[in-house]
Amino acid sequence: MDEHELVALLKAHKWTYRPRSRRSTGKKYIYAVRWRTTGVEERYVAPLSRLEQLTEDFILSKLEDRPMVAATTECQLPGQLIHSVV
Repeated sequence: MDEHELVALLKAHKWTYRPRSRRSTGKKYIYAVRWRTTGVEERYVAPLSRLEQLTEDFILSKLEDRPMVAATTECQLPGQLIHSVV
């Protein structure tokens, strides 16, 4: 995959390509951004140096909606199991 294919793929899924670099190392990274009602959502994809190795499935998996928090559904204490969600 090259940069033009990446831009087209992201655009087809309503994301925008944003290359970013680290100040200390100068190494470039691929980020995808999109506007949401709450502001800009940004997702890290991969280092730019790995662009040739990236597949469409890998990139799309990075862009999937995922929950922002994790919830504990059970707690195990010695000798007992307590469920927080019934």
